[in-house]
Amino acid sequence: AARSTTPAIELPDDAAARDRLEATARRLDCRLTDLLVWPTRGAVANALVIGVTPWARYVIVTDRLLDNLPPDELDAVFGHEAGHVNRGHIPYY
Repeated sequence: AARSTTPAIELPDDAAARDRLEATARRLDCRLTDLLVWPTRGAVANALVIGVTPWARYVIVTDRLLDNLPPDELDAVFGHEAGHVNRGHIPYY
């Protein structure tokens, strides 16, 4: 399973970004299993989608993005990833 092969961890329920990103996912009709954080100790600024089907799909955001982007820019990054999902790009990567 994709979840078990990544170094990512679940975005904590108490993380400020979780509620906002979940609301953005609903607004953009981006179905996913969970939001994950890739802990890079601030070395990497990136986001990605893993999983073709909604029941095995994760959006992963690095700790650097979570720690350094203002909420509206984090929404834009998430929107970019949601665009890949909604446009069916995932099977091509």
